[in-house]
Amino acid sequence: MKIIRAKDYKDMSRKAANIISAQVIMKPNCVLGLATGGTPVGAYAQLVEWYNKGDIDFSEVTTVNLDEYRGLPKEHPESYWSFMHRNLFDHVNIRPEAINLPDGITNQTGVNEATVSIQFSGLSTREYTVDNFEAINVPEGMEVEIINASLTVRVRGAAGQISQLTGDDIKVVVDFSNAVAGTATYKASITFGEEFTAVGAVMGPYSVSATVKG
Repeated sequence: MKIIRAKDYKDMSRKAANIISAQVIMKPNCVLGLATGGTPVGAYAQLVEWYNKGDIDFSEVTTVNLDEYRGLPKEHPESYWSFMHRNLFDHVNIRPEAINLPDGITNQTGVNEATVSIQFSGLSTREYTVDNFEAINVPEGMEVEIINASLTVRVRGAAGQISQLTGDDIKVVVDFSNAVAGTATYKASITFGEEFTAVGAVMGPYSVSATVKG
């Protein structure tokens, strides 16, 4: 995963719009995976501005969105269908038949398979209660007992991955390299399942209490 730093939200939005527009220009019939939420609004506004200037053409583009509120008709103002049309689709020349969003009523996407050229995902933050601990670098002849029954971990990352992540996918790794007999606090690192490449723990550093015997 390549991380691109931005100085503020406006700069981030412009950088994201640059990546999308470059894909559309290089491959006019590309498939864009798009997201909802507050994060991409600025990028969509930038794309609309460039479209109005004649810098980008969406006439051959196909789009795919992954989410919709179950039970909510697309015409509802709070639906993701409405969000995408309000922020992007109604302002550019994308073909209606090339817009693919799940139906909140039928739970159907209308798409069986698509090769996405670029996936635009918003960021999300969520707290998880993790009870999966691993002790590493325990000195020979010593035993450790981690006192914490669980640890609250704050995770931020791509919204699509955050929505799939559970506490079982997170591990608290405690390093006992400098362990001494008795009860003390030890630094812990947070790891994720290998499929979760676009998430990370925030609000660290993390630590746990443990008793070392030996």
